[in-house]
Amino acid sequence: MSGGKPSPAKAAAKRKAAAAAAAAGSPGGAKKNKLEKGIGSLLARLEASNASFLQAAAATSMQTQLAKVTAAALAEEAARPTPSLASLASLASLPLNAAELARRRDRRERFQAEKAAAAAAAGVRDSNKTLVALRSEQGVAHGNSTQVEKEYLRLTSLPSAADVRPPEVLAQALELVKRRWTEGCEYKYACDQLKSIRQDLTVQHIRSRFTAQVYETHARIAIEVADWAEYRQCHSVLQQLYGDGIEGEQREFAAYGLLYAAASGAQAGNVVRFLRLYEGAPRMAPYLMDLLLGALRRRAYSTVLSSFQPSVPLASLSGWFGFSKRKEAVAFLRERGAVIVEGCLDIKQSRAAAARLAAAAEAAAQQEQLLPRR
Repeated sequence: MSGGKPSPAKAAAKRKAAAAAAAAGSPGGAKKNKLEKGIGSLLARLEASNASFLQAAAATSMQTQLAKVTAAALAEEAARPTPSLASLASLASLPLNAAELARRRDRRERFQAEKAAAAAAAGVRDSNKTLVALRSEQGVAHGNSTQVEKEYLRLTSLPSAADVRPPEVLAQALELVKRRWTEGCEYKYACDQLKSIRQDLTVQHIRSRFTAQVYETHARIAIEVADWAEYRQCHSVLQQLYGDGIEGEQREFAAYGLLYAAASGAQAGNVVRFLRLYEGAPRMAPYLMDLLLGALRRRAYSTVLSSFQPSVPLASLSGWFGFSKRKEAVAFLRERGAVIVEGCLDIKQSRAAAARLAAAAEAAAQQEQLLPRR
């Protein structure tokens, strides 16, 4: 059909398209689209807020449930019976066999050895620890004080490493005491310093050639000033050191011991021989003999009075008693009431004088005992 009208379907489609175009281009259509977009944005924000609220509610619920579970567990634990002391004691006193004890001991020793090795490698020295504690950890313990001069004080507690001088510092201290003694220092100072050195050696368990040198030095100085108590103590320690194989001046101090025993014993022995040896005595022997000559000469005089008759020439007595001059022998004899006639000691009269002096001394002693004590 040419030149005729369009079909009804096509005409309806054209009308819808035209209406849609008109709606889109008109002010009313624009407002409608904007409203739809605003509604969509509002719905999105509401959805996000709702999701956040749901997450917070879920977290709060979880914490509440966890608190309830914890409280229930604590209540259950509190309701359990406490073990008795008897049960604890029985657990602590379970028997251990030899293998278990050996395993624990080896583990402890290995731990201590590893700890000591690590400390030594790192150069760490704990000055606050006692020597006993360090010795238990490392096997050997030395002090770390660098103080050369140190006052002697009796120990009232376990010594710490910070208060004890190591061997190298003690060697410096000994040389200082020797120098000061030759320069004329007081014996009190020298004795105090030497006892302090001896104490530091003792607490560190050091028994060596140097230890012997310290005791030998102190013994020689004690002989020089007649401090027999300190000499005997030093001599006793030296005998122990020598007996343990530690090298020192064994012969010198063996001679000192013999001289001291001969001079201080109940029997004087061969006093004349003893006094003749005095002239050539080496080292500290003359000091020892000087300090003991008085007692030996008194014993020798008593021996002469009981062994000779009727007289003895003064020239002989001077040699026997170790006097270099005759007037020294005369002064010694007159102090004891001796009677000298024509250059000789009169034995009979000297015996009587000695008896009178002895009786007077005994009477004075008895009178002293009778006097009231104040």
